[in-house]
Amino acid sequence: MKLPALVLAFGLAGTLAAQTAPPPPASPAGDNTAPATDQPVQLDQFVVNGYSQSLAESLQAKRESDEDVQVITAQDASSFPDQNLAESLSHLPGITIDRLFGEGERVSILGTDPNLNRVLYNGEPVSSADWYVLDNASRQFNYLLISPDVISQAAVYESWEPSLLEGSIGGTVVVDSRDPLGMAPLDFSGSVQEAFNDRSRKWEPSENIMFAWHNDAKTLGLIFGAEDLRDYVRRDGVESLAEETQSSLGVGGALPGQPPGNWVTAEAVNSALFLQDRQHQGVNGDLAWKPNDNLRIDLNGLWVKQTMNNVNFSYYMYPGDNWSGLPNITNATVTNGVLNNYTINSAPLVIDAFNRAAQIVTQDYNAKIEYKNDDVDLVTNAGYTRATGGTQHQFFAEWFVFANANIKEGPSSSSFQVTGLPGVDPNAANLNSGADFGNSGEPSFDYGNIASNPEVDDEKWMQFDATFPIKGVLKDVKAGLRFSDHKAGETGDVVSVPGSLEVVTPLSAIGVGPAPSNYLSGLPGITSSMADHVVASSYGGVANFVGSLSAATAPGGSAGESLLQYFNSQPTADTAVFTATPTFTIDERITAGYAEADFASGPISGNFGVRAVETTTTSASYNLSTPTPTLMTLQNTYDNVLPAVNLVYDLGGNQLVRFSTAEVISRPNTSAEANYVELYDSTLAGVGGNADLKPYESTNFNADYEWYFAKNSAFVVDLFYRDISNYILNASNPEQWTDYSLAGHPTETYEISRPSNGGAATSDGISLAIQEELPCGLGANLNYTRTHTSSSIGALPYASNNEVNFSPYFENKWGLLRMVYSWRDAYITSSFNGTALVTTEPYTELDANAQINITKHFAIVIQALNLLDETYLQEFVGSGASLLADEYKFGRTYTAGIHWNF
Repeated sequence: MKLPALVLAFGLAGTLAAQTAPPPPASPAGDNTAPATDQPVQLDQFVVNGYSQSLAESLQAKRESDEDVQVITAQDASSFPDQNLAESLSHLPGITIDRLFGEGERVSILGTDPNLNRVLYNGEPVSSADWYVLDNASRQFNYLLISPDVISQAAVYESWEPSLLEGSIGGTVVVDSRDPLGMAPLDFSGSVQEAFNDRSRKWEPSENIMFAWHNDAKTLGLIFGAEDLRDYVRRDGVESLAEETQSSLGVGGALPGQPPGNWVTAEAVNSALFLQDRQHQGVNGDLAWKPNDNLRIDLNGLWVKQTMNNVNFSYYMYPGDNWSGLPNITNATVTNGVLNNYTINSAPLVIDAFNRAAQIVTQDYNAKIEYKNDDVDLVTNAGYTRATGGTQHQFFAEWFVFANANIKEGPSSSSFQVTGLPGVDPNAANLNSGADFGNSGEPSFDYGNIASNPEVDDEKWMQFDATFPIKGVLKDVKAGLRFSDHKAGETGDVVSVPGSLEVVTPLSAIGVGPAPSNYLSGLPGITSSMADHVVASSYGGVANFVGSLSAATAPGGSAGESLLQYFNSQPTADTAVFTATPTFTIDERITAGYAEADFASGPISGNFGVRAVETTTTSASYNLSTPTPTLMTLQNTYDNVLPAVNLVYDLGGNQLVRFSTAEVISRPNTSAEANYVELYDSTLAGVGGNADLKPYESTNFNADYEWYFAKNSAFVVDLFYRDISNYILNASNPEQWTDYSLAGHPTETYEISRPSNGGAATSDGISLAIQEELPCGLGANLNYTRTHTSSSIGALPYASNNEVNFSPYFENKWGLLRMVYSWRDAYITSSFNGTALVTTEPYTELDANAQINITKHFAIVIQALNLLDETYLQEFVGSGASLLADEYKFGRTYTAGIHWNF
C-alpha cells in the first residue's frame, strides 16, 4: 500500500507542476480573502508588542509554510511558565511529555516513542546524553539542555521534506538561535530570579543574560548569552520494587483462609526520598559577517554543563524474600487478584542508600558559509558536537533487620506498618532513630558497591546545499550532499564491597537524621513507619562511607588502598573484579543526498523530492565467554530511499488545506545496536543488544485544514497516520554463557532479552486547535488531540489516547496574566515480550505566570508551577491485575524575578 500512495502523490505533484501559472488575481478593496500562496501573507498589525504578537508570528509562520508545522517564537516560549523546551513544546497539539522527575523530559510526537523523533539545533544535530544511572545510551534528546529563553523559534515539523535530516517518524523539532543581524543594533537583556518549592522549602537562584550588537551597515554582528540556572528537586514517593505472582514466588496451594487462585503482590513496598541539586551553566554565541549582499559567514557555538548529583534513600519492607515461610503470613485477603492485606512475621526490613555524582557536558560548534546571486544559492555547513554524561560514580550501601509488619497493597496506594523486630526490639522503639540498624549484634550492613556508567556521544558532519531559482511553476530546485560520522558509547563498571567487610556496621556510619516533617504528605495510606524513619543527612555520607572502606581483601587490592581508589584503578574488562554491565561503542557513518523542488500554481503550492541514505554502523562490545573478555566488532549497512510530497491548496476565504506523505526512518537506539550482553547470575537471565538491527520504517500521511477566521486567530484540524514497519521489540531466548567472574567458571543457560526487527505498528489520530485574539487584550489557545496506536504489544509506549491544552491570557501595556492547563490520558511506560508492564496514570498540570511592566525596559516576572501538586502515579498491569508501581509528589514551585531588555 505504501508505493501506490507515493506514486499517486508524485503524479499529482508532477501534474500540478506542469501547469502554467496564471498571474495572481487582484484583490478588490475590502475583500478579506488571502492573496495567492506564492505571495507573502500578512496578518493584521499588532497592537501590543509582546506575547500576543509572538502568537501572531507563530500563526503566520505556520500559514506560510509548505509543511505541516507547529511554531513557537521567542517571546512565546519565554512567556510560557516552563522550566525547559520540552514543557514549552507540550502545549502544542499532538505533543506530550513525561514528568518522572517533575520536569518534562521525554517528548512524544503524534503517539510515537520519544526515541523515534529528532531535535535539530539550527538545522543540525546536537549531541545528547542522559544523567540517570538506569538510563542506557539512546537517541533521546536531553530537553534540559536548552532553556526557552535562549531560542528565537522552535518549530515542530509533523510532515517531512527531503531537505530536512532523516531520522524522525513522529516529527522533527528544529530549534533556531537568534540572528545578530536581525536584531536591534544594540540589545542587552536578561533576568534574575529566585524559585521556591513548597515541598523542599528551598530557594534557588537563576540568572541569564544576552548581549547582541551589529554595525550600522548590518555587515558584522555578534551575539553572546550566558546562564546559570539552579533547581533543587525533591521527589517523595512510594514504590513497589517488582510485581511478583504466586507462581513466580513458588507458592503452592492456597493462603491460610483463602480459596485457591492466582494472585500478584509486590516483592517489596518502599518509601523513597530522592534529592537532586541541579545546576545548569551554559554559554552560547554567534558571529555573523556579511561583507556584501552575496556572501554571509556564520560561526556559532553552544556549551552547557549540567551538574545532576543526587541522593536516593529507600526504606523497604521485603516480604518477597520470605515467601518460603508461608506460615508466617496471617490475616491475608485477596481482592481483584491482588494480595492486598496481610500480616507477615520476620521479613527483611531494608534500607538502601545511594549517592550519585552525575554530570553532562554538551558542546556544539557550527560554521556556515552562504553565497547567493540571481542564479544560485550555495551553502556549505560543517560542525562538531559532543556530549559526555551518565553517572560518574554511584555509591551504594544497604542495611537490614528482620521485622514483623502489616502490609496493604492496591492499584493506587501501598503501605506497611512495622510492629516489631523479633529478637531485637519487640516494639521497634529504636527503629526510626536508626539505632536498630547495626547496634544490636546483627550483621545489618548487608551489601555495598561502587558503580559508574559514563556515556559519550559525538558527531561531526559536512553538508553542501544548492538552490537554483526558476521562473514559472517551479519556483526553485534544491539539491544537497551530507557526510556525517556519529560515535556513541557507554562503559559500565561495578565493584562490590568485599564480603569480609559485611560485618556489624551501624547505619549511623553514613550520617542520618530525621525525615522532613512533610515527607510523603499528600500521598494516600502513609503510615508512621514510612514517614518517620531516618534518612541520610548529607549528600556525601554514603560516598564517604563506601569509598573509604579498605580494599585489602578485594582481588588484587592492597592494604591502605580505599575501595574508591581500587575502583578507579581497575580495567573495565576485568570480570574477575567487575560485574558485567553494558559496555560498548558504535560508529555510525552516514552518506545522504537529496533533490527537492518547490512549486506554486494558482491556489496550489508545495514541494516534492527524494532523499537517499546509506548508513554503516560498526559496533564493538566485550565477549564475556572468554577468560579475559575480548573486544568483538561487527558491521551493519543498510540503504533507504525516502520520497516525500507536501501540497497546500488555498481555498480562499482565509482557508487552506494541506496534504503530505513521506517515507521516513528512525534508527535504533545506540544501546540496542551493539552486541553486548549483561548476565544476571542469580536469575540466569540477562539483556543484550543486536548488531544486525535495521531502522524503523514508516509511511506517514498528514491532512490539515486551517481557517484563519479573524485577526490573529485560527481554527485547525489535523489528521495524521503513521504506518510503521521493522518495529523493534524485545524477546527472550536461551543462550549458553560461561561466566568467568564466578568460581569454577560455570557454563549455564541464560534467558537473554535482545531487540529484533519484525514488528508492525500504527499511530493515527486527529487534533483540533483554536487560537483566538479577543477584544480588550484577552485571548486563548485550546487544543485537543485524540490518538490511537496499535502493535503486537498493544498500544505504543508514551502514547496517550487523549490530550487537552487550554491557555487563556490577558495582556495590555502594563503586563501579562496567563494560565496554562494541560491534561493527558494514561499511557504505557514500559513493555516486554508483547506485554505492557507499567502504565502511567492520567496527569494534570496547572501553571500560571504574570509579567508586570515597570518601565519599557524592566518588568517583574512571577510564575507558579504545578499548582495542583499533582501525583505522578504508575501501575503494574502485566499480570492482568493492577498493582501500584510507584507514586510521587514534587511540590509546587513559585518564582519571582526581574527581567530587563535594552
